Amino acid sequence: MHGVVLWNKTTRVHSNLITWQDERCDEKFLNSLPVKSKSDVSSGYGCATLYWLSFNNQLKPEFDSAGTIHDFLTFLLAGHNVMSDQNALSWGYFDLNKNEWQNELFNCDTFPSYLLPKTAKAGYKLSDFVTLLNSVRLEAKIFNALGDLQSSVLSSLQQQTDCVINISTSAQICVPIDTGLVNSIDLAKSVTCFPFFEDKLLLVSASLNGGNVLEKFVDMLIEWNKNLGVDVSRDMIWKKLLEQDENLITPVVAKPLLFAERHDRLTYGSLCNLRQDNLSIVHVFKSMCLGLVRNLHSMMGRDLISRLKCERIVATGGALTRNSVLRTCLESEFDYLPVVYASATDAAYGSAIFLMQLLEES
Repeated sequence: MHGVVLWNKTTRVHSNLITWQDERCDEKFLNSLPVKSKSDVSSGYGCATLYWLSFNNQLKPEFDSAGTIHDFLTFLLAGHNVMSDQNALSWGYFDLNKNEWQNELFNCDTFPSYLLPKTAKAGYKLSDFVTLLNSVRLEAKIFNALGDLQSSVLSSLQQQTDCVINISTSAQICVPIDTGLVNSIDLAKSVTCFPFFEDKLLLVSASLNGGNVLEKFVDMLIEWNKNLGVDVSRDMIWKKLLEQDENLITPVVAKPLLFAERHDRLTYGSLCNLRQDNLSIVHVFKSMCLGLVRNLHSMMGRDLISRLKCERIVATGGALTRNSVLRTCLESEFDYLPVVYASATDAAYGSAIFLMQLLEES
C-alpha cells in the first residue's frame, strides 16, 4: 500500500519497488517539507518517497507515472493508472474529505506532481479487456487495485462489531465504523482513519513491530551461539522457545520497539525488571510477546475499542498462527473480549469477496 513503483506509460520501463520499509525520510526531512500533509505521512509512504527522490535528484526523466505495486499491475493489464482512495491515503497528502490529492502539491515546485495518478473509489472499473503483450485483447473486467490491509480485514470480518487484529511481519488493530461517526471521536496520533468498503471507514493502529521483532530476537540468539562456537539451527531455537509453559508469569517487562513507531520515531525498545532469577530465555521471550501485544493495544486503547462497541477480537496473521505463546499473551491482554482465530484470511480472498459483491450488484 505505501510503496512506490515508477514507470513509463509507453515503454513500460519501470523502477525497482521502494517498499514501506524504506527509511530515508527521517523526521528532520519530513518536518522540512514545504507542504504539510493533511493525512498521516511517514518514511516509506509514497508521497514522502517522491519528495525525497526529487530533493536528491534521483527521479529519472523517463518515468511519467507512479503508483503502488498493485497499481502497476492493473496498469499492465488495463493500460490505465487510477489509484483507489484506499491506496492513495496510504501514500500521505490525500484529502479524505474531498477524496483527492491535496491541491498544494500541484503548486509546489519541489514535488513531482506530474507522477501522481488519478484517484477513484475502490471498485472503479478500468477496462472490460485485458491487453496482452502481443496486443491480443481478452474480455475481462479490470478494476482499480484495492488496499491490501482493507482487503485482509474484509476477509476476516464475520460481523460488523468485530475488531480485527493481525500480527504478521508488522501488526495492526482495525475496527470498521460508519462514516458519520468519525467526527465525534477524538483520535490519538497512533490511530489512522482509512477508506474501507460500502462507504465505511476503517480505524487502524498500525505497529511497525510484530513478528519481525521476534525474528530479530531469534537472529540474535543464532549470532550469540555462533560467537560461542555453537551451531544451533533456527528451527531448533523456535522449538525451544515455544515449548515453554504458556501460563508462565514473568516479572520481566519488555518494550520491544526495535523499529520505533510512525507516531513516535524517537522511542525504541527496552527490557526492565531483570533479576538474577529471571534471566532465562523463556522469561525474556514471554516478555517480548506480551510487550508486542501491549504496545499494539495501547495504540488504540481499551476505551476506544469499548466505545466502538466491539463484541469480540478476530485474530489472524502468520506470527499468531505459528506462535502459541503470542496467542496466550493476546488472550490475556484482551481479556475483556472473546478472541477467535481466523485462518482462511488474506488480501486476495478479501478482494475476491468485494469484487464478487460488486459484480452481483451491477
